[in-house]
Amino acid sequence: MFLALKSVFDEADISKIMANLELYGSPEMQAAHKTAFEAWRDWFVEFVNWQKWSKRTGPGHEEERAEAVRETTKRWPNVEKLAAKADEAYDELVRVMRAKAVFEPVVNRVTRGPNRELPQ
Repeated sequence: MFLALKSVFDEADISKIMANLELYGSPEMQAAHKTAFEAWRDWFVEFVNWQKWSKRTGPGHEEERAEAVRETTKRWPNVEKLAAKADEAYDELVRVMRAKAVFEPVVNRVTRGPNRELPQ
């Protein structure tokens, strides 16, 4: 299952995001985005695999419950570790985005009265 999910994410169509990053993003921002996406993907895949075992710990799974409990217990620390790694990668992406962003003064485009630029 891990490989199947990984291949889905490897082939995910994130072309619009990547096109924008290639056009407007710095190499540092592109790298931070890639790291954040890969960290999130790794956490998600591990969580889904943990969940697969967790579902077998309930009613109707008496024969495999002991093994499922062992697997969920064994896998959970890695889910937490990968979640923390994904959070850190996302925080780094936000830091890079803020550092690279160009902030311009906001111009109020709302005028009092009718907008003369619109057809009457």
